[in-house]
Amino acid sequence: SGGGKFTAATVRSMLRNLRYLGHMTYKGDVIRDTHPAIIDAVTFAGVAAILEANGKNQRTPPPSSPKRVYLLSGLARCECGSSLTPSPSRGYHFYRCIDFQKKKVAGHQCAVREVGALALERAVVRLMRDAARQQGLVEVAVEEANKLACEDLEPARARLAALNADLRRVKDEVKRTVMGLAQAGIEAGGALVGEVLADLEAQAVQLREAIAEQEGAIPDLLT
Repeated sequence: SGGGKFTAATVRSMLRNLRYLGHMTYKGDVIRDTHPAIIDAVTFAGVAAILEANGKNQRTPPPSSPKRVYLLSGLARCECGSSLTPSPSRGYHFYRCIDFQKKKVAGHQCAVREVGALALERAVVRLMRDAARQQGLVEVAVEEANKLACEDLEPARARLAALNADLRRVKDEVKRTVMGLAQAGIEAGGALVGEVLADLEAQAVQLREAIAEQEGAIPDLLT
């Protein structure tokens, strides 16, 4: 009915339809023998087995190739001083000089222009491995990292102390408000009082979130 074209999905749905066995479904429940069947149970089960086997034998599409990660993106620089930017081309991967690509003129002084990504990355990794083996170099690097971390440590601690002070102030204000209401015989459930307390609680929530964020921003010193 309806004059629509049959598709593979339509046919599969029909072959799995329990109505042909004389059953109906309602909200996920099967109501058996509601009308005469037009196919026997053995044939229906055989068709279901064939459909299941065909589904298992279908080839799944191959997974797409993962996007290549350029290890030196934003770090590598050309001999001319310009940045080397990742530049894939027809399945190959390069780092290309940005200035050379922009100017495209013969007079631009750039001896590199482009270099194979894998070759450059391997060379850098090898140099870093060799450097790490040098006596005392790791200790110097750790010391320098801690020095840079300490430069950011004091401002972060000061900011954290200020936030904690603000939180204590808000908590004290809540206590004073509640105690003042109790002494005056005013119920805390009033609309205006509720707005005041809700505003103070909102301030406290914002301060707690800011404190948690600031605590996460304080750098850990390397050992």
